[in-house]
Amino acid sequence: MRALPTLLSAVVVLGAAAQQTAVRDAQPILGTRGKPVLTVNGLRFKDANGSGTLDAYEDWRLDADTRARDLVATMTNDEKAGLMLIDTLNPDVGGVRTPQADEYLRNQQMRRFIFRSVVTATSGRRRANPRT
Repeated sequence: MRALPTLLSAVVVLGAAAQQTAVRDAQPILGTRGKPVLTVNGLRFKDANGSGTLDAYEDWRLDADTRARDLVATMTNDEKAGLMLIDTLNPDVGGVRTPQADEYLRNQQMRRFIFRSVVTATSGRRRANPRT
């Protein structure tokens, strides 16, 4: 009779573990605009780096810590530093990137910006042609 509570506890723990695994392995809905999608064993993954192979950081089945460690291991020091920087930028007429934004993206590896101005068709025309 003492074994029954132990057996029931084991069944509950195993059931909970199986449920967590099923939730973790459920295929999420993927959306992508410019990167390919990989299919591995019938599951879909974003190919974030375009390598054609599934890297650990692209594998949504892995825990966040494992994925983050894998991604950081592939980054250069400049890319890591760029993620720690943030700056305020204002878009140019028509919402296009300014030369300063291009400098930040291409040479300083920055990826975080605060856009503080809203450019409308009217304000864009005024800036482009101050006489109107």
